[in-house]
Amino acid sequence: MQVSVQAATQTSLNIDSFEDLIPFYPKLRGIRYNHVVSAINSSQHSDLLTSPLDRLALKAIRSQSELIVTTGLTARTEKLKASAFADLLVLTDQPKLELPALDETSSRKVLVTTEKLSVSNLNAHAVGTIQGSPTSWFTGWVKGKYDSIALESGIRTAMLFAAEGLIAEACLTVTSASTQHQAEAIAKDFLIQLGLVAKQIQSINDASTWLFRFSVS
Repeated sequence: MQVSVQAATQTSLNIDSFEDLIPFYPKLRGIRYNHVVSAINSSQHSDLLTSPLDRLALKAIRSQSELIVTTGLTARTEKLKASAFADLLVLTDQPKLELPALDETSSRKVLVTTEKLSVSNLNAHAVGTIQGSPTSWFTGWVKGKYDSIALESGIRTAMLFAAEGLIAEACLTVTSASTQHQAEAIAKDFLIQLGLVAKQIQSINDASTWLFRFSVS
């Protein structure tokens, strides 16, 4: 697909695979929050909101991460599978989860915040229950383990991470937008809702899909 890229300059680029997008999502030290919203659909299920370009960007972001963090709710809703690129951490207070990521043995670890696991995936591990606030537990747990982290969660969890100053970059996809102005307005309103002060550093457009990167102040 032919896309328009706006960063330091504006260029046109042909995208054949997620590898073509990797230069636009370089490895980041810290947490990169990735989320998709629609200009016309209020549903929070990504399967209903995503686009081919967004799915390639998701792979590019994951390929540049060492750890993917999600919640039990998001994992169940999205029917998440284990990643081929990075370990997956599922934040949950449920003692038992039924997920594709836990069904088949994966090349990367699947880590769940529970005391014990009895699942088919031999590379799935319990890491203990969350003690205290999720962000405080996570900060202590992750220290010294992972540097480049992708956060894939709903807005409530993202707001907790944002409030603690843990998000370094926000990658927002806006689908079904009729104009760039509309897409930018939706993305900036979403950042305000999260409580983030951020500067747009990149946008990639294909038809009515806009991919934005924001550096968080």
